[in-house]
Order: sequence, then structure tokens, then C-alpha cells
Amino acid sequence: MGGAEAAQQPFHLNELQIGVVAWAFTLVIFGVMGLISVVSEGRELRIGRVAPRLTNLLSWAILVVAVLLFAIAVTLGVGIAFGWSTALIGLLAAAGCFILAMLLLFYKEAFIGDEASFDRRDDGVPW
Repeated sequence: MGGAEAAQQPFHLNELQIGVVAWAFTLVIFGVMGLISVVSEGRELRIGRVAPRLTNLLSWAILVVAVLLFAIAVTLGVGIAFGWSTALIGLLAAAGCFILAMLLLFYKEAFIGDEASFDRRDDGVPW
């Protein structure tokens, strides 16, 4: 057993390392969500209703992202039909989910708006 055989052994994480990676990944997701929230809504939430903000730039962004989502969906269908590798199909599916989330975010900003209220809670919880 030389060094060449030891170098070919697969690398495995133990339970503690998997837990640390999961926590780190979760905190990264929360951090990215916070950054997106600050960019889209500002640092301080204001009481009241924010009207929908459909602008020309947002309209173009919705159009481009929708066309990109359609292209990814067609490519994913072709990949499934022709038996592409599982990793590539998974990558296309993940990209489609991410693009769909962007499309929904743009749609919400353009057509729905926001409402924020700071009402006192009366649910019996002491804090």
C-alpha cells in the first residue's frame, strides 16, 4: 500500500462535519436573503403601504428572465429525452428553480407591492 493508493481513496465527511457544513450553508442562505431584503426594501422598514413599482427596467427584467426560464425548461426537457447525465439535469433543474424565484420576486415588486404594520400583539405570550 503505497501513497498512490491512499491518494485515490474517496473523501468522506463525518456526522459533525456534515452538521457544520449544513449550519454554514443555512447561515449563508439567511445572509443572502438579508442582503436581498436590504437592496429591495431598504435598511429600515417603514409603516404603510408601498404601491407596486412597475418600471420599464423591471418590465424588461421580467421579460428577459421569463425567456431565460423558458429556454432552461426546453433544454431540461431535451436533456431528459436524450438521457444526459444526472449531474447536468440536476444543474439545469436547480438553475430553473433559481430563475423562477427571480421571476416571482420581480413579479411581486412590479404588480403586488408591500404592506407593513406594527400592531401590538395580544396573543397571551408574555414577551
